[in-house]
Amino acid sequence: MKKCKPIVAKFGGSSMADAESVRQVIEIIKLNPDRRIIVVSAPGKNSNYPEKITDQLLSGNWAEVENRFLKEGQELGWRNVNACLKQAFLDFSYYFDSSDWRASRGEWLSAKMLADLIGAKFIDAADLIRINLDGSVNEASYELIRQAVDNFNGKIVIPGFYGLDTNGKIKTFPRGGSDITGAIIARSVNAKVYENWTDVDGVMTHDPRFHREARTLEKILVDHMIKMARDGAQVLHPDSLTPVMNTGIPVVVRNTFNLGSRGTVVITDQKVQN
Repeated sequence: MKKCKPIVAKFGGSSMADAESVRQVIEIIKLNPDRRIIVVSAPGKNSNYPEKITDQLLSGNWAEVENRFLKEGQELGWRNVNACLKQAFLDFSYYFDSSDWRASRGEWLSAKMLADLIGAKFIDAADLIRINLDGSVNEASYELIRQAVDNFNGKIVIPGFYGLDTNGKIKTFPRGGSDITGAIIARSVNAKVYENWTDVDGVMTHDPRFHREARTLEKILVDHMIKMARDGAQVLHPDSLTPVMNTGIPVVVRNTFNLGSRGTVVITDQKVQN
């Protein structure tokens, strides 16, 4: 029997911001059994926490990070929350001098939590992603990912934003870099779709804060999307589209909190556009 291509679904910081948001993420994953590879960001801001988890980690505020994950984990019934926090704290203390290591623990905890909640396999990005010293993706990543996920039909959760550099140390992508992780994985597994779930309905024609006539685009070509991202549109990280360019893998930007919106399809290969 021919194996179905997976959907790679990346959920950003707003989608992981609190227990209610995570419940919505879990429902989205359940809606389509092809959503088998999930990439997550660290929790973003919410009404009770004005700072992103990553900023708290970088400032060394472990107590706030621990309290937030503990509260969210208990609300969601995450049975392994104490064990994972204990392990993260030991690592956090040992590697405190590495800002990249500290910054990466938000994604690590998010992925551990979601994997436990949905009964998925957790795979650490440090085992999959190799990052050159200049910040670019090392080609070895693609084969490492294929080896890790090949012949595994269950769900997998992977933390975004980081990998290992060529010296074997934790290295992060630029902020927003979980988008890049998702794209690397989508290319590696020849995904059916790379879904990028966020808190907006898709890519808009104009900034809606200043243009009342702004509307959500149904489709956009990849080179136009990259230009918009580099000009300041924050829907996708501009570097996240490079791994999937010319692959024919569509990138879909969708709203975690508005399933009625079909989002925007970024066409990564103009030869396959309809």
